[in-house]
Amino acid sequence: MSMSDFREEVIIDKLSRCNYVLMVGAGKGGVGKSVISTLLALKLSSMRKEIFLLDLDLHGSSIPSLLGINYVVKESEKGFKPYEYNNRLEVMSLKFFIEDKPAPLRGHYKDYVIKEILTLTNWKSKNVIIDLPPGFSNELLTIIKLVRKANVKRGHLVITNPSIISAEVVKKYMTLLKELGEEIIGLVINMAYMKYGNAVIRLGELRLGKEFQVLAELPYIPGIDNYLMRGVIPKELDKGLKPLISKIVPLF
Repeated sequence: MSMSDFREEVIIDKLSRCNYVLMVGAGKGGVGKSVISTLLALKLSSMRKEIFLLDLDLHGSSIPSLLGINYVVKESEKGFKPYEYNNRLEVMSLKFFIEDKPAPLRGHYKDYVIKEILTLTNWKSKNVIIDLPPGFSNELLTIIKLVRKANVKRGHLVITNPSIISAEVVKKYMTLLKELGEEIIGLVINMAYMKYGNAVIRLGELRLGKEFQVLAELPYIPGIDNYLMRGVIPKELDKGLKPLISKIVPLF
């Protein structure tokens, strides 16, 4: 058995013991995918759900910064220990290994890093949220393949913003997931509007076919990262998350 095959077996065994794997993805970067992954992890853990938040956005790892985490991974005989944000939320990210150094990974090295993190990380939580790399990369296909082989309950949450360019890309992204036989929980339109006094200002109109179900529309919140670093979810954003949380909680 090759080392690659061995790692896959270990990963599949670990994932197969999980209750649910939620993959949060986007057709393109810059739409707030990692922010929403972080929001979901904070909200669900506050509802007494045990969550393992896995940041696999290798080139744009931002979850540690969003949560205000400054952590260097600890290795033991049992592998890598995730950061314990609280007693119900564990976090793992490539940034815990390389800190602020650049990680110019090519081709198969990206798959290697993903498999190495999954193989050696020892998480306890049964519910996993994976912040996927944006776009249609080979890493996306690798992660989907591993989760599928584990035969664990799984689903995809797709994030976009209301721009025309994002609409074109998100249609292709969701079509790809459907062609792969993956379940799409729903589409979230991030930064769809903003509040100005009592007025609601729409920041764009996303025109999608009826087959693309919009699960939630979230507001643009200036300085959202400052809220998240304190573990705070703004009131207007918390309100927008309700239909999303209602859909996810029964799965977890």
